[in-house]
Amino acid sequence: SEARGADHATLKERVDYLENWLRESADKHLKEVDALKTAHAKHCDEVVAAHAQLGVDVEQMDRKHASMQDRLMDLEKQLDDRVEKHAVQLSSAVDKLEDVYARLELC
Repeated sequence: SEARGADHATLKERVDYLENWLRESADKHLKEVDALKTAHAKHCDEVVAAHAQLGVDVEQMDRKHASMQDRLMDLEKQLDDRVEKHAVQLSSAVDKLEDVYARLELC
């Protein structure tokens, strides 16, 4: 009977130990799950913010691109205008030179 009581006490100690171990393990895992949930929520917030910023960046790039296209078209127009102006001036200069050569031939 005494041996049985010792075995029973040992069995109770073992069950108590297992219950305590399970409780500590569950608490530890619960803390880890909470930490993962917090990290996940933070990551989701960062992804949403990055996605929103990407949208802003794309809009800014589109505006800059349009602005660059407008500037390039303006430069091309200015270049065309100057080419035309120089062509007219060159043609006028050639006409004047031809007049000078014609007069020199008469001399």
